[in-house]
Amino acid sequence: MATGKGTRTETWSDTRASWRAAHEALIERFRPLYIAELERFAETLRPRFEAGELRGYIDELDDGAGRDVRLPMDRLEDLCAEYFGIAVGRRWRDFDDEDADRLTAQLILAASPAGAAVLNSNNRGVTLPALATWAVTRDVFSVAIVRGWRVPDEARDEWTPEPHIIATWANEVRS
Repeated sequence: MATGKGTRTETWSDTRASWRAAHEALIERFRPLYIAELERFAETLRPRFEAGELRGYIDELDDGAGRDVRLPMDRLEDLCAEYFGIAVGRRWRDFDDEDADRLTAQLILAASPAGAAVLNSNNRGVTLPALATWAVTRDVFSVAIVRGWRVPDEARDEWTPEPHIIATWANEVRS
């Protein structure tokens, strides 16, 4: 490949390997910063978890009557999107992809322990900012569970973060 200062030959395979190594180095650098910030943010939500406001996916207001109810998960997703700058000043479900910070979304998906699980789920057509919001939300739920602020109620909750994500946070808490 011509570089202007001579000729350098690199195969596509070499380029991919270099990209992966650089990507892994970035994750190693930025994951601890993300985790520290996520811990700070989760700590601000502790009273809301303990009071049951952010308990789970559904709450008593969801009676199936078709009202536009702000479910606990919706509220938490909005808080996460706002705090991490994915979608500022509006409900994250109400923004267009152009309104969102895609670079921040990419950073979160790379640094989040839940990022790979969210990306590997069957979410075709979902934007990167929405996926990043889901990853942050899973991470916050996991911190709340590990810290004991939220005890999953299997009879009520439709969703709890994947066990390996919770285990990742349990390891972070111990370190």
